Amino acid sequence: MIIMNIALLFNFIKDAGKEMESLDEGLQKISELTKQLVNYFCENEKSFKIEECISNLNTFCDRVKQCQK
Repeated sequence: MIIMNIALLFNFIKDAGKEMESLDEGLQKISELTKQLVNYFCENEKSFKIEECISNLNTFCDRVKQCQK
């Protein structure tokens, strides 16, 4: 029983490590894309907030859709 639990725990830790690596790669990609967006919009990298940018773009798209109706 104890050996089975240890094996399950080992597999969990191994799988979690793979998932963490995948998440880290995703976060690095987001960081790279954010830098590209900052450069595209000629923004200051230190003060740029991706959440604010996405919110503003969403608001803009919603208003364009309203105008098209």
